[in-house]
Amino acid sequence: MSDKNHTADNCEDAGVSVELIQLSDLGIKYGTPVPEEELGSNEEAKFFHSFSVLLNNFEQIDKTDFFVSYLFEVSKRTARKNDDKEDPFISIQAEYAALLRVHGDALSEMVDLPNRLAGTVIWTRFASLLDTINAQMGAPFPPLPITPSAVGTSDEAKSKIEAMLIT
Repeated sequence: MSDKNHTADNCEDAGVSVELIQLSDLGIKYGTPVPEEELGSNEEAKFFHSFSVLLNNFEQIDKTDFFVSYLFEVSKRTARKNDDKEDPFISIQAEYAALLRVHGDALSEMVDLPNRLAGTVIWTRFASLLDTINAQMGAPFPPLPITPSAVGTSDEAKSKIEAMLIT
């Protein structure tokens, strides 16, 4: 089923439709595992998991079409017993691209929609991708929350959104 026809991704009732969502880049980085003797005996202190979501780019293509890109990352880190320095163990980054189309006078919808889209539709795609990677690679990450606690926005994307509203 194409994204264009997928009704769960379509927000036309809000005056904006999602024309396309796709995974545009995937990166997996491995660090050097810390030797067991350097970690100490406390299991809880051995691993730290984190995730982040960033609205990375926002471009107005023409009067009605907007390109938005998002960077999702999840990482698993270990802490050394001696200096508590964090060393990356594994990091998975995925970049998603979306094409959004404004209908009628709904330009103001573009202020919140990109972040809502990241925290719902695209987040579930990333969680599904992570589940597949976990199963294939045996690099277990805990399940991601249903939605991210926050969606960050790069300074460049913020300024482009603000400029769009002024014009």
